[in-house]
Amino acid sequence: MTEATRPSEPPLPVKQDVVYDGRIIRVLVETFEAGDGTLRRREVVAHPGAVAIAARRSNGEILLVRQERLAVRRDLWEIPAGTLEPNEAPLDCAKRELREETGFEAENWRVVMRFFTSPGFCNEEITLFVAEGLCEVGSYDPDEISECRGCPLDRLVEMIAAGEIVDATTIVAVQALRAETGSETP
Repeated sequence: MTEATRPSEPPLPVKQDVVYDGRIIRVLVETFEAGDGTLRRREVVAHPGAVAIAARRSNGEILLVRQERLAVRRDLWEIPAGTLEPNEAPLDCAKRELREETGFEAENWRVVMRFFTSPGFCNEEITLFVAEGLCEVGSYDPDEISECRGCPLDRLVEMIAAGEIVDATTIVAVQALRAETGSETP
């Protein structure tokens, strides 16, 4: 990338007001000074970050969990995921969430990518892991998860197309796995 095409650094806020400070998120109203000197306000949701896990069984199936999502008033099929605790490393969080949400542990872990979920208003960054070498060590938390099952990658693609999987993180994970395997399934 040349100097002419490199994006400029975004401005830092000149003022920041916390309008809500919750258990997981903070809502901020930030004021920025534009290049022409005018002030612009933005509402920002500050999030500690999260992880998502594409847990792959030896037969190639990816673990899905069915979870109640009150914000959208429905249960959703998703890959296991969770929010980072204060000072928690993403890998430690991923291991904890996989065990809590599926009852599995994994021998092999690797980061596939990091991405922002909704950068227009939120700074949540998700670290997506692939976990392999799974071993069942217990069961999932029934207070959080209503069902856990494995699905072949092609079936996950079909579920996305049919609107059965609508969680953006899971959709990103499935697309990343397809890219890795060279799958051409629509």
